[in-house]
Amino acid sequence: MKLQTVTFRSYSTYQTLRLPSSFFRFTMNKIRRPQKGALHFAIGYNVELAALRYLTTSGWQILSHRYKTAYGEIDIIAQHNEILVFFEVKHRKTLQDAAYSLSRRQQVRILNAASYILAEHTHWHYKEVRIDALLHNSQNQWEHLTNIVSIE
Repeated sequence: MKLQTVTFRSYSTYQTLRLPSSFFRFTMNKIRRPQKGALHFAIGYNVELAALRYLTTSGWQILSHRYKTAYGEIDIIAQHNEILVFFEVKHRKTLQDAAYSLSRRQQVRILNAASYILAEHTHWHYKEVRIDALLHNSQNQWEHLTNIVSIE
């Protein structure tokens, strides 16, 4: 897969990403530009990869990344000390904006997807199962919110 480097301005800082060529298209004057939504997808994907690095350096064992179900997608599934956690990763300009971006509808979707995954993997036995959020801002700060949704 051929990758292209793109530099763009985001929240008063410049970021450089390497994106697959499929994210780009030619316009009539042969100037390349990102397809609609591709840039936000790439930013989100890169933040998820940074979250994976953050969790592994914090001692978490990653079980899955971008697990898709009929109810939605779980960004990261990880375990640590017999605790299974379904992570939702959010990136905004500030940590407060990232926290507010977790809507009630999205929390229900995450809960349904997590319940589906637990029903699918009956061989998993953990002392605690929870849904957490990893918040990230443009200053590269992380905040870990635990138990954003109760699993009953």
